[in-house]
Amino acid sequence: MQLNCGHVFHKDCIVQLLKSKWHTLKINFGFMACPACKAPIDSIDCEEAQEEVTKLMELKNKVEKEAVQVAERQGLIDDERLVTPEDHYFLQPLEFAMHKTAFYQCGKCEDPFFGGLVDCAGQAQENDVEKESLRCQTCRLEDLGAGSKKCDKHSHEHIIYKCNYCCSEALFNCGPDMYMCHPCHEEFMDKCWRRSAMRGQKMELKCCIGTGKRCPLGCKHPPANEDVHKSVFAIGCGLCRAEKLEELSKEGGIQEEFTQEVYVPKRYPGPPPEVLEQERKEREEQEKRWEEERKERERVREERRILLAKKEAARKLLEEIKEFEKTNEDNGFGLCEMFAEESVEIRATQEDYKFEW
Repeated sequence: MQLNCGHVFHKDCIVQLLKSKWHTLKINFGFMACPACKAPIDSIDCEEAQEEVTKLMELKNKVEKEAVQVAERQGLIDDERLVTPEDHYFLQPLEFAMHKTAFYQCGKCEDPFFGGLVDCAGQAQENDVEKESLRCQTCRLEDLGAGSKKCDKHSHEHIIYKCNYCCSEALFNCGPDMYMCHPCHEEFMDKCWRRSAMRGQKMELKCCIGTGKRCPLGCKHPPANEDVHKSVFAIGCGLCRAEKLEELSKEGGIQEEFTQEVYVPKRYPGPPPEVLEQERKEREEQEKRWEEERKERERVREERRILLAKKEAARKLLEEIKEFEKTNEDNGFGLCEMFAEESVEIRATQEDYKFEW
């Protein structure tokens, strides 16, 4: 088969060259060139070989795009070598970014990930690391149990979940698949039943997806959703994760480096001032009603006390009358005769007590 540069090679040799890729840990596309003249291979008149070229070109474009983004965030674009006419990288920011950054291919998902600048990656290259053992952050967390709701060792007792409404670890479990961090839990309580003025309002979704920033959890997860059954995500077993992270730290190796800005979920600021003012007025009105009700209860209680006192006085008077009648029975004086000799004022008072009784 003939390459686009004009040189002719055996088809199986070119296919094997493309499938073998780079022979170092760091991604390098120098092998995608003619073995004779080093002209880049971007198209081949062979279906099997062209399929490999297409895959490699997609990977190359992705790495180059991320390399430029890393160079901009790290300030490499302002390097003096890019503005020096005598330098090899004069006005070539893409080539300089590819030269200064070290990208590796994940041995699980085969996606490229940034492993640090070339100067920082030099030490890692000396480690006895196999290409198949390289892991991006997402796959590393999957190996630690991210996404699994059950641990083979500790069952489901120590599973850590992501908050349904933001990119934080959940601290509250308020029902089936309802996991919330502390700020989102406060917002949920205010909008669910605690604040009557906010009751019925929808929860604010605070998710890293679509922001262009790196998730603080460091792993891929479903987007936040008002339907908690669609956004529930298990980060993994807390006990196993601590043990495996300790083992990985001892083993060393290459880890994914991040220069992208970390997404910080917007925290719930609390109820708005107008809601607090409305609640204050309602509380004052309620306290005023309570005070009026208390005074009314005191008034009724006082009336009852007076009435009971009068009843007690009438009861005692009747007892005295009965005792008096019993004492004066032998003297031949009746009650009517005794009343007849009393003054008009005393009889009137007795009639009042008698009527109240």
